[in-house]
Amino acid sequence: MSKRLCDAGVDGLVLFNRFYQPDFEISELRVLPNLDLSVPAEIRPPLLWIAVL
Repeated sequence: MSKRLCDAGVDGLVLFNRFYQPDFEISELRVLPNLDLSVPAEIRPPLLWIAVL
């Protein structure tokens, strides 16, 4: 996919290791302010795949 994007003229790719997944309180129709941050152990797989790319 990245090769096809480069061939199409893309100037850069943005890579990230997590999607922000907010919690919702359905009964009150509001977003809960719970944010779980990454821990150092989570960096290895994304770095591996970025290196492979």
